[in-house]
Amino acid sequence: MLTPSLSRLGVILIAVACALGIVVSLAGEAAAKLSTPDTRAAQLERDQVLKHVGRLHSGILRIDRIEAKLSTWGEFEQQRGRDYEISPFPGALRVWVVAVSGEIRPERTKNDKHYPWGIWVFDGQTLQPIFMAADRAGSWPIYFDRLRDRAVR
Repeated sequence: MLTPSLSRLGVILIAVACALGIVVSLAGEAAAKLSTPDTRAAQLERDQVLKHVGRLHSGILRIDRIEAKLSTWGEFEQQRGRDYEISPFPGALRVWVVAVSGEIRPERTKNDKHYPWGIWVFDGQTLQPIFMAADRAGSWPIYFDRLRDRAVR
Protein backbone atom coordinates (compact mmCIF):
# COMPACT_ATOMS: atom_id res chain seq x y z
CA MET A 1 0.00 0.00 0.00
CA LEU A 2 1.33 3.40 -0.93
CA THR A 3 0.99 6.25 1.53
CA PRO A 4 2.27 9.68 0.48
CA SER A 5 4.40 11.63 2.91
CA LEU A 6 2.25 14.25 4.60
CA SER A 7 5.13 16.73 4.59
CA ARG A 8 5.41 16.46 0.80
CA LEU A 9 1.80 17.33 0.22
CA GLY A 10 1.18 20.98 -0.52
CA VAL A 11 -1.66 22.89 1.01
CA ILE A 12 -4.64 21.28 -0.66
CA LEU A 13 -8.30 21.90 -0.23
CA ILE A 14 -10.33 19.33 -2.07
CA ALA A 15 -14.01 20.01 -2.39
CA VAL A 16 -16.06 17.41 -4.18
CA ALA A 17 -19.70 18.25 -4.80
CA CYS A 18 -21.71 15.08 -5.39
CA ALA A 19 -25.32 14.76 -6.43
CA LEU A 20 -26.13 13.61 -2.89
CA GLY A 21 -23.77 15.73 -0.86
CA ILE A 22 -20.64 17.70 -0.21
CA VAL A 23 -17.25 16.38 0.92
CA VAL A 24 -14.32 18.52 2.02
CA SER A 25 -10.94 17.02 2.89
CA LEU A 26 -8.05 19.02 4.26
CA ALA A 27 -4.44 17.97 3.78
CA GLY A 28 -0.96 19.40 3.35
CA GLU A 29 0.41 21.68 6.03
CA ALA A 30 -2.64 21.04 8.20
CA ALA A 31 -2.06 17.30 7.93
CA ALA A 32 1.63 17.71 8.74
CA LYS A 33 0.62 19.26 12.09
CA LEU A 34 -1.49 16.26 13.09
CA SER A 35 -0.46 14.16 16.04
CA THR A 36 1.41 11.01 15.22
CA PRO A 37 -0.60 7.80 15.39
CA ASP A 38 -0.15 5.74 18.53
CA THR A 39 -2.15 3.68 20.99
CA ARG A 40 -2.53 6.37 23.66
CA ALA A 41 -6.04 7.62 24.35
CA ALA A 42 -6.82 11.09 23.10
CA GLN A 43 -6.34 13.70 25.79
CA LEU A 44 -9.34 15.76 24.82
CA GLU A 45 -12.63 15.20 26.55
CA ARG A 46 -15.78 14.55 24.54
CA ASP A 47 -17.40 17.73 25.93
CA GLN A 48 -14.45 19.83 24.71
CA VAL A 49 -14.81 18.37 21.23
CA LEU A 50 -18.56 19.03 21.08
CA LYS A 51 -18.10 22.62 22.28
CA HIS A 52 -15.33 23.12 19.72
CA VAL A 53 -17.58 22.07 16.85
CA GLY A 54 -20.51 24.21 17.94
CA ARG A 55 -18.32 27.25 18.57
CA LEU A 56 -15.99 27.23 15.60
CA HIS A 57 -18.09 26.12 12.66
CA SER A 58 -20.44 28.76 11.33
CA GLY A 59 -21.67 26.19 8.79
CA ILE A 60 -23.83 24.70 11.53
CA LEU A 61 -26.99 26.79 11.41
CA ARG A 62 -29.07 24.62 13.74
CA ILE A 63 -28.24 21.61 15.92
CA ASP A 64 -30.96 19.03 16.58
CA ARG A 65 -28.56 16.25 17.61
CA ILE A 66 -24.79 16.10 18.08
CA GLU A 67 -22.54 13.20 19.05
CA ALA A 68 -18.79 12.57 19.10
CA LYS A 69 -16.81 9.33 18.99
CA LEU A 70 -13.11 8.72 19.35
CA SER A 71 -11.94 6.45 16.55
CA THR A 72 -9.15 6.03 14.03
CA TRP A 73 -8.99 7.44 10.52
CA GLY A 74 -8.89 3.90 9.10
CA GLU A 75 -12.00 2.78 11.00
CA PHE A 76 -13.84 5.94 9.96
CA GLU A 77 -12.97 5.38 6.29
CA GLN A 78 -13.98 1.73 6.53
CA GLN A 79 -17.37 2.48 8.10
CA ARG A 80 -18.24 5.13 5.54
CA GLY A 81 -17.43 2.67 2.77
CA ARG A 82 -14.14 4.13 1.59
CA ASP A 83 -11.09 1.92 1.21
CA TYR A 84 -8.43 4.03 -0.40
CA GLU A 85 -4.99 2.61 -1.08
CA ILE A 86 -3.59 6.12 -1.00
CA SER A 87 -4.75 8.32 1.86
CA PRO A 88 -3.33 11.60 3.13
CA PHE A 89 -3.69 10.29 6.71
CA PRO A 90 -2.40 7.12 8.37
CA GLY A 91 -5.10 4.59 9.27
CA ALA A 92 -3.98 4.47 12.93
CA LEU A 93 -4.38 8.22 13.41
CA ARG A 94 -6.67 8.83 16.43
CA VAL A 95 -9.54 11.10 15.43
CA TRP A 96 -12.68 12.57 16.91
CA VAL A 97 -15.65 12.00 14.59
CA VAL A 98 -18.50 14.42 15.24
CA ALA A 99 -21.93 13.96 13.66
CA VAL A 100 -24.47 16.78 13.68
CA SER A 101 -28.07 16.74 12.50
CA GLY A 102 -30.05 19.91 12.01
CA GLU A 103 -29.30 22.50 9.35
CA ILE A 104 -25.82 22.41 7.84
CA ARG A 105 -24.32 24.68 5.21
CA PRO A 106 -20.71 23.67 4.48
CA GLU A 107 -18.40 26.67 4.77
CA ARG A 108 -16.08 25.95 1.85
CA THR A 109 -18.67 25.54 -0.88
CA LYS A 110 -19.82 27.99 -3.48
CA ASN A 111 -23.50 27.18 -3.13
CA ASP A 112 -26.06 28.04 -0.49
CA LYS A 113 -27.47 24.52 -0.20
CA HIS A 114 -28.45 23.32 3.24
CA TYR A 115 -28.14 19.72 4.39
CA PRO A 116 -29.87 17.79 7.21
CA TRP A 117 -26.60 16.41 8.59
CA GLY A 118 -22.86 16.90 8.55
CA ILE A 119 -19.87 15.03 9.89
CA TRP A 120 -16.52 16.46 10.98
CA VAL A 121 -13.29 14.61 11.67
CA PHE A 122 -10.59 16.17 13.88
CA ASP A 123 -7.15 15.04 14.97
CA GLY A 124 -7.71 13.27 18.30
CA GLN A 125 -5.22 15.38 20.24
CA THR A 126 -4.98 18.75 18.51
CA LEU A 127 -8.52 19.18 17.11
CA GLN A 128 -6.98 20.11 13.75
CA PRO A 129 -9.82 19.56 11.23
CA ILE A 130 -9.06 16.97 8.56
CA PHE A 131 -12.42 16.13 6.99
CA MET A 132 -15.99 17.38 6.62
CA ALA A 133 -18.96 15.93 4.78
CA ALA A 134 -22.63 16.88 4.49
CA ASP A 135 -25.40 14.94 2.80
CA ARG A 136 -29.12 14.92 2.10
CA ALA A 137 -29.50 11.13 2.42
CA GLY A 138 -31.55 10.68 5.58
CA SER A 139 -31.34 12.77 8.72
CA TRP A 140 -28.23 11.17 10.24
CA PRO A 141 -25.07 9.54 8.83
CA ILE A 142 -25.87 5.82 9.04
CA TYR A 143 -22.22 4.84 9.25
CA PHE A 144 -21.70 6.93 12.40
CA ASP A 145 -23.73 4.51 14.54
CA ARG A 146 -21.58 1.58 13.32
CA LEU A 147 -18.37 3.40 14.29
CA ARG A 148 -16.63 2.03 17.38
CA ASP A 149 -16.15 4.57 20.18
CA ARG A 150 -12.68 4.24 21.74
CA ALA A 151 -13.24 6.96 24.36
CA VAL A 152 -13.53 5.91 27.97
CA ARG A 153 -16.93 6.96 29.26
